[in-house]
Amino acid sequence: MANVKDFLYKEMFSTSAEAMELFARSMGKATKYDAFGGRTVFSAVVLTKPIILSAADIHASSVPGVRGTVSVKGISKFAFKARIIDDPSPHSYLPDPCAPSISSEPKKQMRRAFLHTTFISANPYDMSTNAMPKVGDVVKVKLTKNVFSYDMSYGVHLGTLQNNNGKAPGWETEPCLEIDGYFGSGIVSPGSTYTGEFNRSTRFSKAGETRSVPFATFKNPVACKPRNQAATDVKDYFTPTQWESFKLSLSTFEGKYSSVNPWGYMGKYQLSLHNMYASGKGVITKKAYDSVGGSSFKHTGKMGSATQKATGAKMKTLYDNASSWSGKDGVKSRADWIANKGDVQENMFLILTNKNFKELKRSGNIELANPSDVAGMLAASHLLGRGGAENLRKGIVGSDGNAMPGAVYYVVVGRETC
Repeated sequence: MANVKDFLYKEMFSTSAEAMELFARSMGKATKYDAFGGRTVFSAVVLTKPIILSAADIHASSVPGVRGTVSVKGISKFAFKARIIDDPSPHSYLPDPCAPSISSEPKKQMRRAFLHTTFISANPYDMSTNAMPKVGDVVKVKLTKNVFSYDMSYGVHLGTLQNNNGKAPGWETEPCLEIDGYFGSGIVSPGSTYTGEFNRSTRFSKAGETRSVPFATFKNPVACKPRNQAATDVKDYFTPTQWESFKLSLSTFEGKYSSVNPWGYMGKYQLSLHNMYASGKGVITKKAYDSVGGSSFKHTGKMGSATQKATGAKMKTLYDNASSWSGKDGVKSRADWIANKGDVQENMFLILTNKNFKELKRSGNIELANPSDVAGMLAASHLLGRGGAENLRKGIVGSDGNAMPGAVYYVVVGRETC
């Protein structure tokens, strides 16, 4: 939102039909408001899930009635896409993203939704009440007059007129619920661009938040050379000094050998029970691994949530059960792990990191001539998994349950490695 621009992406206009949609939007810029009797307030249906805006986003906004300071203690503003449904409607020239004919095509729905006006709340939103409108709700909105037309890029949300729980009047089905779900699957939403720096103190505003940041703006420059660029083992790729620097930098984010957090992660590198199983190569038995979901496990829920606490409690119970430990390398208990018996934590970290190194190398998502890039991608993989790390190169920066952006690990650990 700091850059007040239309949310248009080249991927939206890859066909002739989509090009016509762009043409329609251009025509909309010239829509005169005389036909609407000079009115500026309309009814609209919410198309996309509202997004919480940061103070910087709001301060940078040039939308009348929106710019201003944001109170502290959970008070902010939000933005969403909406379609004006009055007759006549300034949006009548745009194809309806909620038409039943495309209800099974969420990508097409999303492209059409992005063509619509972004509305920003006029009043601050108290996150403790969770009173934002939902997809399908009818809301009261205001457009700003230009010399010959309305500003169709941005408007102001004045309030909710009707709660419809995802089904607006006149919809034969619930066709826009697919869009609602699509926004929750890693697609970067309007207003989520981050333009700041990534350093040790950087955090996103909420756990699991995703931001749009071009990779080139934070990519680690070449600062040193690898020991062996063609190496298949990560320790052979880095020089001994680089490897130790990499581990030290990463561990400063993670913990000490004796560290145990409430959610089931333990040790210097905060490994989970699943990490310690390591596809049968580790110190946890398959029975214990399978009892918490096995290969289908996902540590869902925000840090501190009931889901996270329940999962963490189960893991800690398993750690305290002698039968959960395989006895590999003499490690037979939680106490042995915490004591780093036989250098077990370092060995397990090497197994995990080597696996990530080989997969990133195979997929072409590391720059082998640049140890800072390789170390950064390995660190981001440690935080968010390989998929989350690979998304960085696509300009999608995710964060963990503590709102720690993957780009922080990439930048800090990568640059401290060289």
